Amino acid sequence: MYKESNGRLTIIVQCDMKKFVSLLLTGIFVTLSCIKPGDNSPKEHYLKFLSYGGPVTKGQIPFTTGNRSSILVFEADSLCGYFGGTPVLATGVADGELVTQNSIALVKGCYDIYSVSLNNSQDPSMVFENGLSTELENGRDYLWAAQKNITVNSDKVIVFNYRRLASLVTLKVKADTSIKNLIIRDMKLSAPKTDSIYMNLSQGIINSSNASGSLISLNGSGSERSVIIVPKEGSTYLEIEVDATINGLDVTEKKYSAVLDIEFTSGNSYQIELEIVSDKIAVVTTTVSEWRLKNNLVIYNR
Repeated sequence: MYKESNGRLTIIVQCDMKKFVSLLLTGIFVTLSCIKPGDNSPKEHYLKFLSYGGPVTKGQIPFTTGNRSSILVFEADSLCGYFGGTPVLATGVADGELVTQNSIALVKGCYDIYSVSLNNSQDPSMVFENGLSTELENGRDYLWAAQKNITVNSDKVIVFNYRRLASLVTLKVKADTSIKNLIIRDMKLSAPKTDSIYMNLSQGIINSSNASGSLISLNGSGSERSVIIVPKEGSTYLEIEVDATINGLDVTEKKYSAVLDIEFTSGNSYQIELEIVSDKIAVVTTTVSEWRLKNNLVIYNR
């Protein structure tokens, strides 16, 4: 009986050992399963944005308060995928700061950081695929800025110096002594076609159109008016409609036309002075310069 009893005891002890080992392993599994995945995740660093690089001067004025831009972050030398939850909308406030709609946080690394704007309070709503935007439009004041190969290993301030990518065309009309009481009713030019016209995000350029579309009216009143267009190569048709007294004869809705053989380049302003002489109109001077704003609050740096 003793051996039999001892045998039974031995069996009981062995069963208890199995239970103990089973409980021990279960405890280890439960302990490991309670470790949070984020406990060992890389630290995130937050970005702050400004729209100028130093003290505000007459030549460097912050992004217009209330105007909006879109901020996009990519891994350096790559446009394959967004980082930091971008694109994120930002709004210009006092002192040149751009306040983002959502915080942008990045883990340690090297990044290319871009911003685009329409130079107004609208959401740019620009979609980029493989570094190219959707098709652009005439009449849009496209702004672009970039900071490339930025090493992020702590919280960082990113400074954007925006520059313009479209072209500004300004027409100024005068008349010779044979024309009196000149009233400009309308100024039109053949707008560039925008099919396949894109913004290259990495290079900060808009490719040029080589075809003209329908006539569009220039903005403004009086003898000087302006329009924003995408860059354009080739000839551009121009039409001016006036009321005037010509050689003593009153005429209304008289139209003058001309062809401008001017290449409109990205980021430039073109001031074209025209003169009406009796029954024709001719270009007198063309002044080309970098498109800078004097009264509107935005930096334009090359």
